[in-house]
Amino acid sequence: MKRLLFLMVSVLFLLSACSSNKSEEKAEADEERGEATDKMKLFRVGQTVTADGVDIKVMKAEYVNDYDEYSAPENGKVLKVYLKFKNNNKDQVLVDSSAFSMKVRGENYPEWYGGDGTDGMFSHQLNQGNTATGTLIYDVPESNFYTLEMDTNFNLKNVKAKWNISKAMIKEGNGGSDETEVTKTSSSKDDDSDSDSKDYPYTADEYNALVDEYNALTDGEKMNHVTRGVTNKEYNDLAARVEKLYEELGAEYEKEYQKQLDQEEAEWQKEQDRLDKEFDAEMKRQDEAYAREEAQRQKQEAADQKAYEAEQKRIEEQEAREAAAAEKQEQELARQEAEQQKQLDKEASMTEE
Repeated sequence: MKRLLFLMVSVLFLLSACSSNKSEEKAEADEERGEATDKMKLFRVGQTVTADGVDIKVMKAEYVNDYDEYSAPENGKVLKVYLKFKNNNKDQVLVDSSAFSMKVRGENYPEWYGGDGTDGMFSHQLNQGNTATGTLIYDVPESNFYTLEMDTNFNLKNVKAKWNISKAMIKEGNGGSDETEVTKTSSSKDDDSDSDSKDYPYTADEYNALVDEYNALTDGEKMNHVTRGVTNKEYNDLAARVEKLYEELGAEYEKEYQKQLDQEEAEWQKEQDRLDKEFDAEMKRQDEAYAREEAQRQKQEAADQKAYEAEQKRIEEQEAREAAAAEKQEQELARQEAEQQKQLDKEASMTEE
């Protein structure tokens, strides 16, 4: 009987242990997986992020050095980011490179179109359960910190996410496979245990790169480097502080830029007012000159009209005098003709008698 009781207790203990292990594994899995919403949230490189039914993982990042003088980046560096996708929706979804953008110190940077033209742009139609990989390539400046952002609609919802990529994570390009996970350089010993890796997923070098970025953005407070890996919370908290500093810096830049625009606008308006004043003065001068010319023209027209009318009157009077003289002459001729006729008639009468 005691033996049977011992066996039952042992079985219960084993079942309890298995249940505990499964719960811990589920909790670790949930910790590794993130969920994107319509609010911009920060996720870590290597973490699986569910976005409207699509799993996304930023695998690794590397600098590309395989370019010639004609395709050299304008900003100094070519950054290549590897991604992996899986569609968990029943419907087909489209995943493409246009959903992503790259920011450095709060400023967007363009894609790089050098190389053979096969990298940096992708477009996949994924059925349920299908997976795909893709690469993004950007023309960026030297920095300790890069931010990859996503803003898209895979299915029905708008989803946003961002990943901070520290310089310590980035390798020099070696043409590795897309499936290779992000390489993390670390100052810790090679024999660190798996449990330490899970507890401290970010290495000291990765965190210290973020510390350097933070210190570069602050005037007073400075942070010290660490000698061990850090937790997700420690890394993400500092990354959020760095992001906030960049936002504040961007707001200051925007304020200064707006101030410069306002100053340029005021100077432009002042110059425009000066030009308008000169233009108005010139138009007034031209109007006055035209008015003088118009008055002179009208005066001359009036004089010409008066002279014309006087000449017309003289001509009419002359014509009237000539007409009167002609009429008088005609009357005289008629009188003379009448006198002659009368004389002829008288002579004829005398002849008959």
